[in-house]
Amino acid sequence: MIAKRIARNKGTSSPARLVRYMVAAKGSLNPASWARTADYILDTRATTTHGERVGSYRVSNCGTDDPAAAAVLIEATQAANTRSKIDKTYHLVFSFLPGEQQALEVLHAIEDDLCTSIGYADHHRVSAVHTDTDHLHVHVAINKVHPTGLQSIEPYYDKKRLMEACERLEIQYGLQRTNHGLTGETQSNLEPLAQAQTISQKTGQLLAADIEAKSGIETLISYVTREVAPALRTATNWQELHTTAAAHGLEIKPRGAGLVIGDPLIPLWTKASNCGRDLSLKSLTDRLGPFQPFQNQQVQQRQKKRKEHAYTPKPKQDNPASVALFAQYQNERQAKLRLRREGMTQIKQDGQTFKEQLQSWRNTQRLLLKATGKGVTRRVMQGVIKQQAEASLSAHRQVINDRRQNLFVKTSTSAWANWLTQQAENGHADALAILR
Repeated sequence: MIAKRIARNKGTSSPARLVRYMVAAKGSLNPASWARTADYILDTRATTTHGERVGSYRVSNCGTDDPAAAAVLIEATQAANTRSKIDKTYHLVFSFLPGEQQALEVLHAIEDDLCTSIGYADHHRVSAVHTDTDHLHVHVAINKVHPTGLQSIEPYYDKKRLMEACERLEIQYGLQRTNHGLTGETQSNLEPLAQAQTISQKTGQLLAADIEAKSGIETLISYVTREVAPALRTATNWQELHTTAAAHGLEIKPRGAGLVIGDPLIPLWTKASNCGRDLSLKSLTDRLGPFQPFQNQQVQQRQKKRKEHAYTPKPKQDNPASVALFAQYQNERQAKLRLRREGMTQIKQDGQTFKEQLQSWRNTQRLLLKATGKGVTRRVMQGVIKQQAEASLSAHRQVINDRRQNLFVKTSTSAWANWLTQQAENGHADALAILR
């Protein structure tokens, strides 16, 4: 089990927006518009704006079972705290390894224990169970403002506390064990090394699954784990390992204190240990000896050409319509990126042209002043010329910044999952089928 805090933008975050997403409520940001919230969730098995299916929800410490009423209470409590300038909502997510299912009572008990471990036992909160992926996960929106004291409480060292709680809960409820990276006495209670390698590999797969759930695109970690890692484990020396990777258009090389594997033509890299603990630098050097770079130049030359079975980002959803839609998505994305590059080049050229014109104007003014002005008059006019040039340069910088910001907004690209959601909202039946 993994529990983590989801970072939120304190300038735009809203508890109502988060709760509306979690419980898949219909309506605007005003909770009063969430008509028939409970019936909508339980009767129709609604999905969120990101395609996540809502299995159930729970409201705690709010004196109500209605998420809309709870959102109103949370917003009112947060508004009463006028001193704190940080984000006043804590977004907690805890998830389980693929295929692991738990009873609703167990999920509620785990939620209570995790919230208690970071000091939020008595705070308002709304939770929702999402069942859209192969790993069950629960979102919890917690009001950081205390319901009676109205002080905004920030749980320092919450990451360590959550990891310790997860390790304890795994033992208590017989969950699959996960290496939480703890040290000392707590770490000594983990499984033996042989099983820890399997756990670490599952953690890497869980990381890939988390990324794929948000982006909707198969990750390099998943591809290597499925297609390449089994062959890499059978290699008897470094050259055979490199040759196996090159057959899939990949390259293995040292970086930092470990190894990375990836495609230099994309370019895209990931830690080799994410694809399996037995593919870490220490495990491979223990088995194959000190690291040796690739020696086969012919294979390296062939590697530069894209392989038909090499890793290519593609939709995670298994739907015939996803191929055509993903091609359309990539074309639109590349068009926007190309438009951004061209726009940035034009902005840079316009800026250089303006500076040259401004410098030419200053030189002309100085020559005229040198020929006509003398003494105090010349010094005063020199100051005026300098002020006019600085004002023009400042105004030009503001125009350039506005153009650059407008260009970024115009050429912003959405993730594949978000793009599918937009297409489905516009009435595209195939996009809706893929999301479902």
